[in-house]
Parts: sequence; C-alpha cells; structure tokens
Amino acid sequence: MPMRTFLLVLFFLLLGVALGAGVAVWRIQVAPWDPTLDEGNRPTATALPSTGEPVPKVAVEQTKFDFGMLDLQEKEKRSHQFAFANDGNAPLTLTRGGTSCRCTVSKVEKEQVSPGESTKVTLSWTPTGEPGPFQYTAKILTNDPAQPQITLTISGKITAVMRASPAELVFTQVSAGEPSTSTVRLFGYLDQPLKILEHKWSDPASSKYFAVEFQPLSAGDFKDDPLAKSGVLARITVKPGLPQGPFRQKIVLQTNLGSPAELTLSVQGTVGSDIAIVGHGWDAESGTLNLGAVRSSAGRQARLILVVRGPHRKEVKFKPITAVPGLLKVQLGATSEINNGAVVQTPLIIDIPPGSPPANHLGSEQGQLGEIVIETTHPQVRKLRILVRFAIEG
Repeated sequence: MPMRTFLLVLFFLLLGVALGAGVAVWRIQVAPWDPTLDEGNRPTATALPSTGEPVPKVAVEQTKFDFGMLDLQEKEKRSHQFAFANDGNAPLTLTRGGTSCRCTVSKVEKEQVSPGESTKVTLSWTPTGEPGPFQYTAKILTNDPAQPQITLTISGKITAVMRASPAELVFTQVSAGEPSTSTVRLFGYLDQPLKILEHKWSDPASSKYFAVEFQPLSAGDFKDDPLAKSGVLARITVKPGLPQGPFRQKIVLQTNLGSPAELTLSVQGTVGSDIAIVGHGWDAESGTLNLGAVRSSAGRQARLILVVRGPHRKEVKFKPITAVPGLLKVQLGATSEINNGAVVQTPLIIDIPPGSPPANHLGSEQGQLGEIVIETTHPQVRKLRILVRFAIEG
C-alpha cells in the first residue's frame, strides 16, 4: 500500500474514534445513565407508581388451609373462606384467576374493596377420586402493584373405610341364552380385614337372574391401590332368562367394617339376542320408545319392527301381554320375510288414541315411564320389554 494511502486511512480511523468519544461525552452530560432503562426487557406484572401516588395494598390472613382427614364416602361439598383486606389508600380490585383442577371453584364476595375494608374469597371442593393426599390451588388477581397475584391452596387427605372398583358394574355383552360373568374388587382400608357378612338384591323380582360369589383378593390385585390393607373379589353372574333389552339391578353388601358398614354396587347392562327392535323414536341402548308430547285431541301412533334372525326366525311368534298405562294400545301386523328369508319381521303398532286424558310418563318424579311386555316363543328370549316415554297434553 502506498504511504499516501496508508496515511489517509489512518487519518479517517482516528477521526471516527474521536467523534464517537465526543458523542458519548455529550450524551452523558445531556442524559445521564438510568439503570431502569432496561427494565422493559424484564418480566414485570405491573409498573410501580411514583412516590406519593395512592396505591392499593392487598393483605391476606392466610393463603393455605388444610381440611385434614376426609372420608371418601362423603360427597358433601367442602368450603373455606380466605379473608382479604385493603391496607392501601386506593381501591383494591380482586378477580378470579385459574384453578389447578375443575373441582376447585373460587368465589369473590366483593371484587372492589375500598381502603380499610375487607372481603372474603371462598374455595369450594367436593371429595372425589382415590384415597390419599390432595392439594389444589386457585389464583386471585389484584391491582396491587406489589402483589398482582395471590395463590390460595387447599389440601388434606382422603381416607376410606372401603370402596368398590369399578364403582358401577356394566355388562356390555349379555346373550339371552348364555350366562355372563364380571368381577368387582372390594378394597378395605382399616387394619381389620374386610369381610362380606351378607348381601341382597334391590330388585327381588329379577334377583333370580343374578348370582354372586366372594373370594379374597390376590396379591396382584393390590397393585392399583397400595393404600388398601385387605380386599374381596366379587364375581357377579347374569343368568339366562332376563327380558331382552336393558336391565338395572343393585347389590347391597353388609360388611364387618364400620360407618358405613353397607356398600351398594350398581349392576346394569343390555341383553341381546336374535331378536332386534327398530323404528323411529326407538333408543336401543335404553330400550325406550320416545313419543314426546302428545296432544290429547290428536293422539299418536308409533310403528316399530320386530326383526328376527337365526335358526328359529321362522318359528317365532309374538303376543302382547301387558301395557302400562292401559291407554296404550298395542297390536301386531302381518309377519313377512326379507333378504330371501334370512330375516323375518313383524310390525308392532303402538297407539295413544285421540281423547286420552292428560298424563305424564316422562320418567320424572311426576310420572314413571310406560311399559309394554311382549311374550315370544323364542327358546332363549321369552319376553321383550319396551319402555315408553310420553306426556299427554290436554
């Protein structure tokens, strides 16, 4: 590089350094460095007000509460009130924030709290789930610049004398001509071993179609519940003979463990077979025909089809034997074959005649569902049970 060019580059480099230093000196003199300039890049909830400006100040007596020991059998809602006060000199705002689970609900008694006043925040919770310790939280948002968020915590321990797993036994596949068996594990949590002293079925009319056996749980059955100290396996069988369609039963167990010494287990399912019911308004899952609201002056007619498959399809005959209430009129249509004789079908006509008196059979406390029972000659399905939901308006 020629000497002249080198001297020229050096000159401009020294000139740039001198100008930069001068600008820096000028900036310090005009605007001294403020250490808070970088605060905007830091995570802060609320900017602190200048000295002398009125501000709210939230004060909480306690932010945690322990419910202690709770029995799993008790399903009553539990609540606790947390006291909030405003020790500042500006109105305090309280707003519900998020919770750690859907079973914890915070309720703010008064969202605007004047200086010197106080209010309450309620946390409500219902014991659910498995035995063991629990802890849930709820957040309360405030306009206090020093405490923009308050976290409230409730805790405790759920205990149980005993419980059933599953709590409700559902049979998904029940054949009309074959028995079906399922099991329920009964866990005891006291030092005294759990024993079943006796049992009874809540519906005596269908109890002959149910059976139960008891035996001690094996060691492997306790893996899902290490807190249990003893256990019994209940083996429940649904026998052939129940009417086709849904069934509901309950077994009441008397045990040797105290308060409560009784444990009730729901047993339900649906009996299926070669016979099916189809048609508008028919709900196969619940075994119910939904007719809805019926005007007395018009009445209503429903048409279902009794469909029969299997080796006995051409031999099966139907006969309506009961209809409750008596205003339900039931009759059968002519039987026919479809699909080259693979399926046999028989129409079932259900009438609510015009002029019928007002009635409520919606399955509520004011009126039970109607019921139609049809006798069959099928060797495995002796009866069909059809529930009817309707109300007659005058």
